[in-house]
Amino acid sequence: MSACAANPYRDRVPCSLYLHLAFCRHRCRYCSFLSRVMDPAERHAYVTALCSEIRALERLVPAVLPLVTLYFGGGTPSLMTADEAAQIIATVEEVFGLDPGAEITLEVNPGDTAAEKIRDFARVGVTRLSVGLQAAQDRHLAYAGRDHTVADYHRVMEAAGRAGFASLSSDILYGLPQQTPEEVAATVELALAAGSTHLSFYSLTIDPGTAFERLERAGRLAALPDEDTEREMYAVCLDLARAAGLRRYELSNAALPGHEGRHNLVYWRGEPYWAAGAGASSYLGGVRRRTISGIRHWMEHWLSPGADWTTELWEEEEAVDLADAMREFFWLGLRLAEGVGRERFRRLFGQPLPVALERSAAGLVAEGLLESAGTDGWRLTRPALDIANVVFRRFLLTEFDIH
Repeated sequence: MSACAANPYRDRVPCSLYLHLAFCRHRCRYCSFLSRVMDPAERHAYVTALCSEIRALERLVPAVLPLVTLYFGGGTPSLMTADEAAQIIATVEEVFGLDPGAEITLEVNPGDTAAEKIRDFARVGVTRLSVGLQAAQDRHLAYAGRDHTVADYHRVMEAAGRAGFASLSSDILYGLPQQTPEEVAATVELALAAGSTHLSFYSLTIDPGTAFERLERAGRLAALPDEDTEREMYAVCLDLARAAGLRRYELSNAALPGHEGRHNLVYWRGEPYWAAGAGASSYLGGVRRRTISGIRHWMEHWLSPGADWTTELWEEEEAVDLADAMREFFWLGLRLAEGVGRERFRRLFGQPLPVALERSAAGLVAEGLLESAGTDGWRLTRPALDIANVVFRRFLLTEFDIH
């Protein structure tokens, strides 16, 4: 048996699908996600190509199962019309089927989503919205290149409430130029007051190719908070969320009980998932793949008659062998507040925890970075949340023999 074949996820059929809508109205100054500006006609063509790719997904494996999560990401998926969203959901139903309780999430930009559109998204089957608030100060939104205001966010959240959305997530970006911890606190408080049942809070990174990176190279980017201030901002997010009854269930996510993001939990638990769209990443048959990032090439391929899979559609492909799957069990699982455990490891991999991984965990406990979770596992300590990558790197670099 090959190492890849021994990966316990090799034969598991995914029940989650990520869809990448690689279009936007304009690019934010910090954004490094794959997307480009498209007019309505080109966006519609993209949706048609996406449906073509979705129909081809079932040819990658012997069988499919009904989906329990479907995630519209981007880009700016809320630029779609409700009819286009309905077209995609109908295609997914045709190919996979949808579990009656499926979580269907749509990312929303407050600047381009009218109240009627929110209502129509609910009508066609979307069950959860992820709304890009980012900051509660219009000056920060403007400097970051966001095309919405705080008033737009209020309007969208109010419309979502009227439309009957029970699960509403808000994205918060901290570490923005000249941002203070008090402003981050005001952002969290605004999101909670607006009815958010889930919060995602992310630290700004200056990625290559972004407008912020060009400004930084030119010495013209406004001052960024230092590392200690960023840690204070993160603590503010955690503390205010907890005070409002939202439990931190992952490093950057907190939710009211029952409102955790079920789709993203698939990633953090190392489970397989489908993906479609230009530049979309999947985990299928023990192999991680990323579709080509050439949006025009991707569209032309899937809009052509009889389009099917060819090797040129994969920009990256990596077989996850058994040892890598074991390492991922730790560095992905430790992102979660529930942590990781020996018994779950044994059930998943059919063998006890390798001695080398056990020693890595024991060393991290001695350093105060891991603590006991349940009767047989570990989770990050509070101080480790600020330097989680140090913990993850320890497991990624651990060498051990496979039995």
